[in-house]
Amino acid sequence: NDATREVEKKKRTGISDDVDALLIDEWQDFLDPFVDYLLSCVHPGRGGAVLAGDKGQAIYTEGLPNKALKGREVKKVRLERPYRSTRQILDVAQALDGQYVVEGVDHALEGEPVSLIFAATWQLQAEAIAWEINSLVESGDRNPGEIAVLCTTKSGANHVERALDDGGIPNVIHSRIWEDAEISKDAVNVMTVHGGKGFGFKVVFVMGFETLRDLDGTKQRDMWGRVGYVAVTRAED
Repeated sequence: NDATREVEKKKRTGISDDVDALLIDEWQDFLDPFVDYLLSCVHPGRGGAVLAGDKGQAIYTEGLPNKALKGREVKKVRLERPYRSTRQILDVAQALDGQYVVEGVDHALEGEPVSLIFAATWQLQAEAIAWEINSLVESGDRNPGEIAVLCTTKSGANHVERALDDGGIPNVIHSRIWEDAEISKDAVNVMTVHGGKGFGFKVVFVMGFETLRDLDGTKQRDMWGRVGYVAVTRAED
């Protein structure tokens, strides 16, 4: 509400439309007043604006900010074929919630089955992940920079960091949500699921998956369901 009032005030005093073309990625995680302000910065008749988003991946908001588009000429384009994750990964993404439907999943590339690791504590989960990563690297199938560990909590990331360090596996931890992550090409990238938004990796381990359970229809639980969707779809293979 404060942001809406601030944007309306700036409109009255004049917003400089000195942007020729605008691209907003992860559109679903922007609030309406922010989108309204950004669109007001675009000079008419030049490059226009492109907004790319998916309401199924909204983890900071409740969906797409459509109010900001009222009164504007809009052309919508739907992506009908998945291009990044394999069918097996997308099947898991859909299984997290019956409301999730990935269009064109049958046309996605085939890949390896998704593995589940059960461990009673986060320390054991982290040790299991470190063991699996060590096996992948020693076999020559993957280098560390192709692997990411996404944790549902910052505490989980700390467990993973210790387990990788104990195993002598090079790693970089990115646990601050609002800092731009410098993704390493030579070390395993450890981050929260929120911090992993917008990135893709060949291999992804999701740690602390049990925190996403019990979807009960409330907004809070629905949001955590989308967090799980985002986590698994960071994986390409």
